[in-house]
Amino acid sequence: MKLNRFNLGIFVFVILISAYIFPVSAVIQETTVSGEVTKITEAENEITIYANEIWNGESWVMYSVTSLTNQKLKGGVPGGNIFKYINVGDTVQATFTGDERDVVTWVTVARVELPDSSSRFLSDSWGDPSNLVSPFFNNFKLSYETIADCSDCSGSLCLAKTAEVTVSQGWEEKNYLQTKTINAGETLIFSSPEGCHSELVVSFVEGQADSVACSGYGVTGPQPFSNFGVHLVQKGSATEVTATPSSSVTEDVTQAATEPEPTQSPGFAMFGAVIGIMVALYARKFI
Repeated sequence: MKLNRFNLGIFVFVILISAYIFPVSAVIQETTVSGEVTKITEAENEITIYANEIWNGESWVMYSVTSLTNQKLKGGVPGGNIFKYINVGDTVQATFTGDERDVVTWVTVARVELPDSSSRFLSDSWGDPSNLVSPFFNNFKLSYETIADCSDCSGSLCLAKTAEVTVSQGWEEKNYLQTKTINAGETLIFSSPEGCHSELVVSFVEGQADSVACSGYGVTGPQPFSNFGVHLVQKGSATEVTATPSSSVTEDVTQAATEPEPTQSPGFAMFGAVIGIMVALYARKFI
């Protein structure tokens, strides 16, 4: 079989252009750990966690059998009122981004209620609740969807001034559900219909959303993170819970506006170019 130069050129062109239209995602790596708070530095907005276990997506595994090398993790925490609640010695579940050999960024920190229990119920959380592994005490569960502000986007991220928050509680066939759309700075209070003496208070501090909702197509870049303060409190005491916005999300989007978004993966493009050259050389035998 022979290939003429025209067909060969088209073949090589298709291979090379594929490196541009199928870019590698720039999603930020997330790691979830369970451990103990060993140091709090409020002036630097940082906490240090000594990690005992890692969440592998299905179960907790001992730190010693993972590829991570730094068990003592220091990082900045989500903005809000975390320092009002958390103390040295608390057992926590937390998700970080960044190199674990350096200073990390905690995108979610949750305090564990009754840490000696195998159920590992949570009592408080800060940051992005989509990273939570365990439910809250009394089996309260939380999910959310942010609503993008399409007038304030950059690259893959938009600011989100509104979030649709869903809180549920229940076991097996009994499951009570409440969904409400709240604005940044507002709070949703979920009281148990079962008559327990606690309620879950969810404050939406600030948020991000994927820009695909505004542009209609995906853009290479980091995934959105949002910041919530979530607290299990005694019924009637919700007025004690406050949400203090920080500037972290605004800074993230502003920074994205000053740095050009990558349109392709250099490694993928190089791979396509090499393949194209190899095909061209091989095809010369048949021309």
